[in-house]
Amino acid sequence: MLKVIIKTIYTNQIGLGHLNAMVFLSNISSKKKYSFIFLVNDNQDVKKYLKQNKKKFIIDKKFKMDSNLKNIDCDIAMFYFPIPNLFFENNNSFKTIFMTNSFYKIKSNADIVISDHDNQLKNNYKKNFYVGFKYKIFEHDNYKYRYKRNLKNCLICIGGTDKNNIINDIVDVLKDTNFDTNYLVFLRSKNLNNKQKKYIQNFKKHNFKFIFDEKSLVKYVHLIDFGIVSGGNILLQLCHAYVPSISFPQDQNELKNIRWLVNNQCTVLGQKNFDKLNKVKFFNTYKRLFFLNDLRKNIHQACKKKFNINFSLSKIFTLKKNI
Repeated sequence: MLKVIIKTIYTNQIGLGHLNAMVFLSNISSKKKYSFIFLVNDNQDVKKYLKQNKKKFIIDKKFKMDSNLKNIDCDIAMFYFPIPNLFFENNNSFKTIFMTNSFYKIKSNADIVISDHDNQLKNNYKKNFYVGFKYKIFEHDNYKYRYKRNLKNCLICIGGTDKNNIINDIVDVLKDTNFDTNYLVFLRSKNLNNKQKKYIQNFKKHNFKFIFDEKSLVKYVHLIDFGIVSGGNILLQLCHAYVPSISFPQDQNELKNIRWLVNNQCTVLGQKNFDKLNKVKFFNTYKRLFFLNDLRKNIHQACKKKFNINFSLSKIFTLKKNI
């Protein structure tokens, strides 16, 4: 049995997507071939999540997004970070795999480098680089949305942190519409400011359901017809399920990601900057997609074309240099 160390990170800024993907990868990999230990940062949510999933883990209180394993014995070391560069010492006795979702050009001397974004296909990488959405770890490979003319259920999730505090404004716009739609609104309790908490406590609309502190939203994807989301992992999960969406960037990296997807007609950009939400523009964008069935259908079809992926994730640990 091969011992695999997975080094990854979760913070309020980075989000749960990397850790969640690695847990999923360990779940679908052969228990007869591999054993897994997670090396993670000192975070209460990380500990709770790994315990819930019955994963062995080591906490590094001085955690850095680097290649250091502190002399931990293993056969394979997999690193999943949102950074473009990662370098290793040449005397490692174990196989190194660097996985990244960075939008920027990658530099690494890892044995295997995996970039899970199609934007990277434009770069001329070495033979040990595997790039494109086919290598992204999606959790709902068996679910694909069947396009519907009516929007019965809409998911609202502006990341785990809602860095720009727009969730209340989005809800405020939608609560005054007469659209026959149910809204699932996802929030993380510890990141709500007092104004947001008070707003939610006093909110009373039967077609809005607030859901707090979910570790993964993937199980809700099959319930929805539309998404209003941030530009990170949840957006790509919706694209992979062919679900139409409006997406709001939380930072510069997400904005680049969204614009690339917009150019491929896979989503609609909610706003071009990170300032306070322009309620009028948002409402007009939402109304346009609500009533223009052909526009939503085009997004659905574009996602179906771009995210028609056929790759067995369990093969990640066996990837080799294509010499």
